[in-house]
Amino acid sequence: MRRLQPAVFVVAMLATAAFVIATTPALPPRVATHFGAAGLADGWMTRDGYRLFMLFFIVVLPLGIVAAMGWLPRVRPGWINIPNREHWLPPERRDETVAYLLAHACWLGVLMEVLIAAIHYALLAANAASPPRLSTSLFVSLLVGFLVALGLWIAALYRRLRL
Repeated sequence: MRRLQPAVFVVAMLATAAFVIATTPALPPRVATHFGAAGLADGWMTRDGYRLFMLFFIVVLPLGIVAAMGWLPRVRPGWINIPNREHWLPPERRDETVAYLLAHACWLGVLMEVLIAAIHYALLAANAASPPRLSTSLFVSLLVGFLVALGLWIAALYRRLRL
């Protein structure tokens, strides 16, 4: 079962990258990428620059977090800060704990991929308008949804690591 989570994470990363690559040509050559409080564009990038920027965040940020949570406890267990670490990281429990942390980190990576894809969708919609305008309600809904999911992710982590 623990092999499923890394596979789901990789599929989410590839799907998000494919979504961005497939839909970026629909954006104008000058893409509105930053918006003020009223939803009006106040920052721009080239379409190619935007594509590279998004692909960086699709791959590097989630993969870095997943790798840090799954790899760091293996090589530097003293650097990891989890509740009740004395109970969870002695040699007899370390492998099981590290496997759980990697699997749980993969779910965080999936959440991040969903957020990135949703932000890209919101930017596609914003740039379809003239002048470009970001839907504040859509953006706030995306952030609230992510924060709720992140809260559940944190609660699951603490529930698993409590004694």
